[in-house]
Formats: sequence, C-alpha cells, structure tokens
Amino acid sequence: MVNTDAEGRLILADAILHAIRSGARQVIDVATLTGAMGHALGLKVAGIWGDGEYAEQFIEIGERNGDRIWRLPLVDEDEELLCSPYADLANLASNPYGGANMAALFLRRFVDSKVRWCHIDMANTVQIPSTRGYKVTGATGYGVRLLADFVCEQAASNEKIGGRS
Repeated sequence: MVNTDAEGRLILADAILHAIRSGARQVIDVATLTGAMGHALGLKVAGIWGDGEYAEQFIEIGERNGDRIWRLPLVDEDEELLCSPYADLANLASNPYGGANMAALFLRRFVDSKVRWCHIDMANTVQIPSTRGYKVTGATGYGVRLLADFVCEQAASNEKIGGRS
C-alpha cells in the first residue's frame, strides 16, 4: 500500500477476489473511489470502466432513471503507474494525473479474465447542493436506482432466454 487514503480500493480488491472465489461470473463495483471523477465529469455524472456491453447498458439505464454515467477508457499504458519499489502493486499513482483510470486499472488486476466486470466511480455524485426535481438537498442515493434497474433488466433478459417470457 502506497497511501492509506486509498484504502477503499484495497477493500474493493478484497471484495472482488472474494466474489470471484465464491463463484461470481459478473462483478459490478460501485464506489466513491476518486476525487478525480469530480474534476473530470462534475457533480452529476459518474464514470464507468470495464465490460463494454455492461457499460452501455448502465449508460442507457442512467439516462432513463437520472443516475447518469459516462464510459471512460482503461488506458493500459498507465499500468506503469501501478509499479512500486516497495510492493507488488501500488494502490495510488506517483503523479497526480489519471487517478480515476489508475484506480480502475488497480481493481482490474484482481478480476479473473473469465468474469464480466465493471467499475463505477460515483465520487462527487453522492450529494446535491440544492433541490432539483425529485432530488432534494443532501445525499442522492446515487447508484441504488442504477443497480436495481440493472438487476431487473438482467432478470427479464434471463427469463426471455429461459423461455418463460
């Protein structure tokens, strides 16, 4: 560990490993992982990395339900930021640039290649400064609708595939 302020990604790495070891074939992690998201996308939009099909599905869901999300690339060349002279893997970049991508790359290291995975960094979407529509000042609950609608769509899709539609 390079910095104890980046402990959230260590906990997520453990959770991802546990899920995969428990037989998960799909992993969606959602976290307020980096302040860099607010700098990149503002206070109303989260970022997503990983499986392209899932990312597109989340983007469509978010446009419908208000939990907006934007797809960002995993820049493989930034893997070098994960190098550490002290550990097998650094949990925080040595420079201030590309922090959100670096966090996603860090988490990807713990995902089995056979598992479908998406990482959603919803930092800075967690609070709203003033009432707008059905969202009132304070905590937004960002991600709850996004995940609930995703699960409903997955269930409906599985029913169609299983012939029960």
